Amino acid sequence: MSLHDIIGKTQSETKETSAPDNMAEGAQIDGMLEEISDAVFKKLSSSLDIKLQQIATSVNSTASKQG
Repeated sequence: MSLHDIIGKTQSETKETSAPDNMAEGAQIDGMLEEISDAVFKKLSSSLDIKLQQIATSVNSTASKQG
């Protein structure tokens, strides 16, 4: 078997297995990205809730002092 035959065989095997493997890997990456974005969203919304509570407390405190 010549080098040319080996390269040709490798290329044809790659074409046969590449698409399904890439699709599975792509789906796995999509799932991971969705999990990451969900976690980031939850963290940011939690931080925002805390900040809004702090602002509301500060505003209420200032308003009660000014009467």
